[in-house]
Amino acid sequence: MGEEDRLTVDADARITRPKGRMQWVTGTARIFVNINGQQSQVDLKRQGVEGQGVPNDLPSAVERLPLREVADKSASFLTVRYLAQAKLRAFMNRTVDRDYIDLRFACTDLKMAPQVREVAHHFDISGRVDFLDMVLERNPEVEAQVRWAFRLERESPEVPATRVTDKGE
Repeated sequence: MGEEDRLTVDADARITRPKGRMQWVTGTARIFVNINGQQSQVDLKRQGVEGQGVPNDLPSAVERLPLREVADKSASFLTVRYLAQAKLRAFMNRTVDRDYIDLRFACTDLKMAPQVREVAHHFDISGRVDFLDMVLERNPEVEAQVRWAFRLERESPEVPATRVTDKGE
């Protein structure tokens, strides 16, 4: 992205905002930040956009994590509960690949999956089942991990037997 792509010229030269105004209609403003010569995308969203449920009390829903690349620096990130819940809602509303990929990662990552499981009861059951159905279609090799993270074990009373495909059972 060059100078011609910038919306304003008085902003920090490392920040580029696309000229298109559609981002304001969708409620998501996308900017690009040049960090050590690499463009990084940042999406800024209003609370409640796409039903993603950005928490009203944002400070209580974030945690400070150290940045490995920069000594003595940290940044605020949504806790796993709100991150996974927002991704599930986005998946239910948009069904785009990136939401599926992010949510599958959260359910299968060794560090994140136990945290997802801890709060899965807060997530919409039909959304969890719909996501599991897609996992069964696209990545059946991670079925057990997703079932575990989302508390959708076969013997769980929450799992509607008619909705979730049981392979060969």
